[in-house]
Amino acid sequence: MNFQQGTSREQISMLSVDTLIAADNAVRVIDLFVDLLDLKALGFNKTICKQEGRGPFHAKDMLKLYYYGYLNRIRSSRKLETECERNVEVWWLMHQLKPSYRTIADFRKNNDDALKNAYKIFISFLKGEDMFSKEVIGIDGTKLRAQNNKKNNFNEDKLKKHLANIEDKIETYLKELDECDAAEDRQASELKKKEVHQKLEMLRQRKGNYEQLNKKLTEGDDKQISTVDEESRLLTVKDNIAEVSYNIQAVSDSKHSLIVEFDTVNESDQHCNSCFIFCFHGIPVVSLTYIFRTLFSRSILSFSAHHAAISSALKLWG
Repeated sequence: MNFQQGTSREQISMLSVDTLIAADNAVRVIDLFVDLLDLKALGFNKTICKQEGRGPFHAKDMLKLYYYGYLNRIRSSRKLETECERNVEVWWLMHQLKPSYRTIADFRKNNDDALKNAYKIFISFLKGEDMFSKEVIGIDGTKLRAQNNKKNNFNEDKLKKHLANIEDKIETYLKELDECDAAEDRQASELKKKEVHQKLEMLRQRKGNYEQLNKKLTEGDDKQISTVDEESRLLTVKDNIAEVSYNIQAVSDSKHSLIVEFDTVNESDQHCNSCFIFCFHGIPVVSLTYIFRTLFSRSILSFSAHHAAISSALKLWG
């Protein structure tokens, strides 16, 4: 008895990629579904090719790749790029096109609203195909760090401390100026005064910036302000560890673990009720009692957030 032998790697064969994809494979559904969509009406760019320059990837092919990633839990643009290189299903779906991770990421960035519209249509299609149980759902939040350092995130208390610290430093430098005036060594005191004046000017500029931020906080409704990634907030990531980040709230159905709804917020889980409101889109009223029991037992939100979520849900259902 001999071991099973494979085919030689150097063997030339006449092979169609289509023969490698089963007739009931999900990629065939994605291919037909996207071909039926009016991408221009949905708001996608690059649906019409210009005559000059190198031809771009069609939005249709890129959307198929994202749908494939959604069904197979592949979120990263780098991982999608890898799948284009090695995955036979993606070869078939993309006609063996191999966009770079930057192209994949830019497609998502440049078609934000259009992707949301396409996502909603795809979810409706999956509901029509009975891909959701509409009985048991899971809700969780994921924190994604923003492009904003903690030093560039401020609240009212932090600004007060900064302003008080600057006032102390200014007072110290003013005393140094008085000492320089009383000093006998005139040349040394002049150099010292010039250095102190520069530091004072820098402190006054910083004080002005902090006062502007404090005014913005006082006049607005937000309790925090970020100077770089402006919509990000300081959120508790784990235990007592806080990072300037966003909170991605997602609702997944138990039948195939597919995401039903999602939202990006800048509140912590304890104060966020957007995920609760999602639960009532497309879910029968008879399931509401069971869903509430499941969510309450997790103690994700405070009592006030629970009450707000229920009120919002009742308004949605009329």
